[in-house]
Amino acid sequence: MENKVVWVDIHVKNFDRAKKFYSAIFGYELIAEEYEQMRFAPFHRENMSKNKEDHKVSGCIVEDHNHKPANGNPLIYLNADGRLDEVLLKVKELGGEVVADKEQIGPWGYRAIIKDNDGNMIALHSFS
Repeated sequence: MENKVVWVDIHVKNFDRAKKFYSAIFGYELIAEEYEQMRFAPFHRENMSKNKEDHKVSGCIVEDHNHKPANGNPLIYLNADGRLDEVLLKVKELGGEVVADKEQIGPWGYRAIIKDNDGNMIALHSFS
């Protein structure tokens, strides 16, 4: 069975402080990367595979100028692989809100960010 949760972003205000904090929790140094307007540090680099078959559930801390920490909640990525466009139409149809339309996230595929009917912010992920 495919994983339904594929990734978690923990948005941070002070990247260096958060990197030190989470490195201490995991017991190894998180390695910072940059992509467009965001700086992030994956929990495990081997989970950053660009190949769908090799992808494992993981996450990162992220300092993203487009998305700020919201009440201390992480951003959970749910699997909508191959159905992202279809799912976004359903979100609107069922009374949810598309916060950020489908966008490419480098070699890791695509994401869109939605709010469900209860106001929960969720990312949807697809490799295509």
